[in-house]
Amino acid sequence: WKMTENLNVIMGVRADYQEKYKWHLTPKISAMYRPINSINLRAGYCQGFRSPSLKELYQEYDMGGLGWFMLYGNPNLKPETSNQLSVSAEYTVGSLNTSVSGYYTQYRNLIVNTSISKGPGQYPDQTYKNADGISKVFGADVNMQVRLPFNITLRGAYSYVNDDATIDGRRYSMIRPHTVVLGANYNRKFGKFLITGGLNGRWLSGISYWSNVVVGGKKSLVMSYFEPQMIWKLNMGCLFPRGIRLNVGIDNLFNNISKNVSNDPYSALSRGMELIANISVNIAELVGI
Repeated sequence: WKMTENLNVIMGVRADYQEKYKWHLTPKISAMYRPINSINLRAGYCQGFRSPSLKELYQEYDMGGLGWFMLYGNPNLKPETSNQLSVSAEYTVGSLNTSVSGYYTQYRNLIVNTSISKGPGQYPDQTYKNADGISKVFGADVNMQVRLPFNITLRGAYSYVNDDATIDGRRYSMIRPHTVVLGANYNRKFGKFLITGGLNGRWLSGISYWSNVVVGGKKSLVMSYFEPQMIWKLNMGCLFPRGIRLNVGIDNLFNNISKNVSNDPYSALSRGMELIANISVNIAELVGI
């Protein structure tokens, strides 16, 4: 609904039917206001519904087929429901674009992965449970991009997330709260040659969380810690005539190696600093087809 020349509103409703949980309606409404051409302001509210997947309900899977540990579904799971509020502002002028956004979400019966104790010296099995009561997730994102002279583009982004999903009063979330992404890219054509280059990096903050382990034949709660990590990549390339492209670069520029790669979902799977070079040829362009 275009209420005025500068204000648009979108309204909708979604209907979900799942045989076990029956019908569920989720409404949403969002609005965009543009006071001037270079500024966009947005706000919205929506409800959410997610029924457990067949995997989360009924799976019985031997991880690796070696009896290391089992993944079990939980037929007693309840569906997730949520309410979310979001706001954002975007500003664009010339070659500069910036945006700021924030959100707040409440989940009821959030589905999380947990462990099942088996016995001394054995890796615990895994299953799914509904988190206690209401789980709150809120955060903010800041983005900026600017194009400078000499075809140089700089970009940066910061993201903050607070996820307080708990079971028995303990925080189980492994989502890192702070993320920073930075990048600089260059491209320019010299005669028949196109030169490209880029320096891009990502930093993730550390995080503490609780997990179930078996110690001395007894199931215990242990707090674990994932260290901060940072990965940078540098690359240069040249596109030659006749479809020939050469790329060289350094992956993991500062030789950072993540710990706990076996159970950290955000770990950088890197063996260390790597030098990379490749050349590709477009046969059709090479032979002039």
